Amino acid sequence: MTERERQILALLRGDPTLSAAAIARRLKTSAAAVTVHLSNLRQQGEIIGRGYVLKPAGQVVVIGGANMDFKCRAKAPMVLRTSNPGHMTATVGGVACNIARNLARLGVPTALFSVVGQDEFGERILREARAAGLDVSMTLMSAKPTGTYVALLDRDGDLTAAISAMELMEELTPQRISARGAALTQARMVVADCNLEQAALLRLAELCAGAKVPLAIDTVSTRKAERLRPLLKARLPIHLLALNRDEAAILAGGKVRSDADLNRAARVLHQVNVTHVLIGLSDRGTYASSIDVAARVAPFPATVADVTGGGDAALAGAIHALLNQQTLVEAARWGQAAAALTVSVAETVSPAFSPSALQTMLKRRARRTNRKDQAA
Repeated sequence: MTERERQILALLRGDPTLSAAAIARRLKTSAAAVTVHLSNLRQQGEIIGRGYVLKPAGQVVVIGGANMDFKCRAKAPMVLRTSNPGHMTATVGGVACNIARNLARLGVPTALFSVVGQDEFGERILREARAAGLDVSMTLMSAKPTGTYVALLDRDGDLTAAISAMELMEELTPQRISARGAALTQARMVVADCNLEQAALLRLAELCAGAKVPLAIDTVSTRKAERLRPLLKARLPIHLLALNRDEAAILAGGKVRSDADLNRAARVLHQVNVTHVLIGLSDRGTYASSIDVAARVAPFPATVADVTGGGDAALAGAIHALLNQQTLVEAARWGQAAAALTVSVAETVSPAFSPSALQTMLKRRARRTNRKDQAA
């Protein structure tokens, strides 16, 4: 790669929408010369497909939902089927976007592969994603409105009900995932949420399996967890699966309430090629299971301001620890620290989220010993 080509790549990583003419003006050269360099970069695999989609070398690629969150919190106990006094905040959200921003705050080079509308909300998502340090060159623009998520929270910050309007996620088709296959198969890890359609998840899992790229999946909801059935039936490898009790019951069958139920559900998932399983237990922590070890990891104390984003932070914390060669149980502790830090503030992604903040919480826990973490 020439020095000029490195300069062009640096410009495109800052703004992948730059035209050849705009690049030429910044580098004080001709558009024709830039076009030749761009052609060379495509041949080298540094630019992938149409547009300037850059290879995310060594990055974690997070694929899934990016939308605007509207969180409405009641000032008094919620009364159904009538108006409740409260207040509303609008923030950038979406499971994949939240996970990606948390990973970036933990110092993990991260790319966001999502789809947003060509509207004010889409512009805000991309602006805040770039400000968080994310590579958004893989994210698609749609003529459809940017996705939205409306959450109704009771006065304690717990979720009462929510509605998501994310039709444009249908545009993350298997074909569009395949078109970015070169980037995905060179990733350090791929993280997906089940906002992707079933066929898209299947194609993504096939790509990762073929390239031996670790795949982590967040099930998102009980309805969307169903989309994983073809992957599990085909025994496509899933490095890490994050879900809750109800979602585990759907995918593993039977009720998931006792420790014995948790152990059985995890074994069922391991048998269909899921390496690590994290089952969220709400305010009781996490059940972490690998092939050779399982444990219930206690939650960290937190005064809940808003539960939105807690699960996304937990998965990001666990992924960060796994990337740094920690055991799954230790990764689950990182996740619980991340969740506690996040739910204690009103923001979906805590401004205080950082490796040092989580390490401080983990050291405090260690000083009290891990007696609350019970072997399962």
